Amino acid sequence: MKATRAVYRAAEMSIGIVGYGGFGRLHCQTVAQLEGVRVAAVIDPRKEAIAAAATAHPHARCFTDVSAALAEHCCDAFIVTSSSDTHVFLASEILQYGASVMIEKPLSPTFQGALELEKVVEAADERGAVTMLGHVMLFNSEVRRLLKEVADRGAPVYIASERHRPAWFSDPDISPYANESPWDLSMSHDVYIALALNGGTPSEVSGRSFAAPHLHGGPHLATADLTWGKDCTARLTCSFLCPDGMPADGVDRIDVFGAGWAAQAHPNPRPLTVWDNTRAHHPLSHEVFDTGGGMLSEQLKSFVQAVRGESPVPRGATFEDGLLVTSILDKLKLSSASHGRPISVSSQDSPISVQPPTHTPSPVTLVDAHIHLFQDGYQAGDIILDDDIASFETISKRLGVEAALVVGFEGLSAVHGWAAGNNAFIANAAKQHSWIVPLAFVHPDKLQSERDVRSFAHDGFVGLSMYIFSEEDAAAVASVPPTVWDFLEEYNLLVSVNSKGEHWRCWDRVVSQHPNLRLLVSHMGLPDACTADQSMAHTACERLEHILPFSQFSNVYVKLSGFYAFDTAGHEYPHYSSHSLVETAYQSFGSDRLLWGSDYPPVLDFGPVVQTVSMFDYMPWLTDDDRRKLLGNTLRDLISDAKAGLGRFGSLDPSK
Repeated sequence: MKATRAVYRAAEMSIGIVGYGGFGRLHCQTVAQLEGVRVAAVIDPRKEAIAAAATAHPHARCFTDVSAALAEHCCDAFIVTSSSDTHVFLASEILQYGASVMIEKPLSPTFQGALELEKVVEAADERGAVTMLGHVMLFNSEVRRLLKEVADRGAPVYIASERHRPAWFSDPDISPYANESPWDLSMSHDVYIALALNGGTPSEVSGRSFAAPHLHGGPHLATADLTWGKDCTARLTCSFLCPDGMPADGVDRIDVFGAGWAAQAHPNPRPLTVWDNTRAHHPLSHEVFDTGGGMLSEQLKSFVQAVRGESPVPRGATFEDGLLVTSILDKLKLSSASHGRPISVSSQDSPISVQPPTHTPSPVTLVDAHIHLFQDGYQAGDIILDDDIASFETISKRLGVEAALVVGFEGLSAVHGWAAGNNAFIANAAKQHSWIVPLAFVHPDKLQSERDVRSFAHDGFVGLSMYIFSEEDAAAVASVPPTVWDFLEEYNLLVSVNSKGEHWRCWDRVVSQHPNLRLLVSHMGLPDACTADQSMAHTACERLEHILPFSQFSNVYVKLSGFYAFDTAGHEYPHYSSHSLVETAYQSFGSDRLLWGSDYPPVLDFGPVVQTVSMFDYMPWLTDDDRRKLLGNTLRDLISDAKAGLGRFGSLDPSK
């Protein structure tokens, strides 16, 4: 039986804002305008964001980690406005602490991820904590009026929604949304509006996405069809196509047709246009104002009222509503990857692993084939950790990672100066942490004799890490003396290679002449990036043409890692555009020569490490035994063989 919600009686409610990006800033400004509420804390892992928050909100406490904020007991409720791939983890931590939370849309990039929060929400609800979704358009005055018209006039039979944003949204040089797609950035709004207008779960959905040839990346256009049996249908369209001459925030329109009535709303831009000698301006492009009022203010008031126990979470913004929206978005993406194949929707949805497992898979102990560790943190991404080792240990305890191949990297040019001395750092770290299995970074022109590789083995490295991205690099591989490869073969040491395209050809002669050399192909050979729709035009065999010839050599392994690097929308978990690549590699190499790699910490810019594991649940051709092999068993055996090889000459003098 559900517990009676405790009424919040304090005169002033303390709010913590998790994520200080563009929308986090708007939330802070809006909360500051509300009576009886204050911004008590701002949490963001980026130091520059925290510095900006401290300047803008000097009375708020600033943290780089939500756990630290919770430990200080300084907030009654939180608003999670961070990247969507962090929503579930952060909300779970907040709810388990006992605080209420509002989660910005989407709830999670995938339905399976969202389901991880279900039991946490149920337990929190029993304790009186509120979970609300940030479905802000439900508080837009035009949408509210449409909902009233539907209530007064009758159910719709057709809903058409258009939501177009500027073309520069896809430009990585100037856009904060370059890693987003219309599906998650825009379509989620239209899905929950359509659900609110019709008031029920659709019976079937289908989706398509397209890339405009004149724009960077893609997709730039997404279309969705939702049907409710014979009663109603909806066509939803979102894009990043607006040229510069259109309103700065794009244009939105909603049409609703019922039996004997119709309505049309223009939520963006709102009906105020100002002209000057250069162009038209739309100062009310969205009903969001940093001076108070508007739909964001109304949403936050509703959240505060729910936390205080004064009113329930509004219909359309409950956790259950968020689950349904996420499920539908999941299915739309899968449909798009299948050229618009219709997919049925049930009222009790399951994650869209095309064939859901009929039993609970056996627990898998993970062994990671590709991570990096740096003394001062990985400096080439947006997220720079204070301690690479401690952060990975936290992740590994949560996921059950027993060991990881640490791929040495000391830089390819002067811009990688922060990576200097990485070999010494990871060799020393391996002596202190048994889970670290180090590979020494080396340029092939430094391998002049067997003695060079003996030196690495003497220092405890189980093999080598090479980056081959130029003709000069490839020529250097061809010039390595055969005795070097003989030594690596004899002692079962590993060679991990990052390369691309034709540069893989320099390894043909090496593996032909040294068939027992254990070569690990990083990131599936870095195939060219493309979207799900583009991947249909360019077959997986074409995209993997440079590494498939290695399948004839029984000691060549392929790392299933770095999917963000060859999926144009890098955050698009579970990377449907790459599923055909994995299936092709599976058919060519077999599951016993595929190795899971997280590519920590670079992957953190695109999603949490757990997604690099759970994405395989969306691949129905993989059996539980296949997953056990690629997630750890195969690499565990390779590492064991390499360590045994080290043991055979462990104390040899490297000068000999």
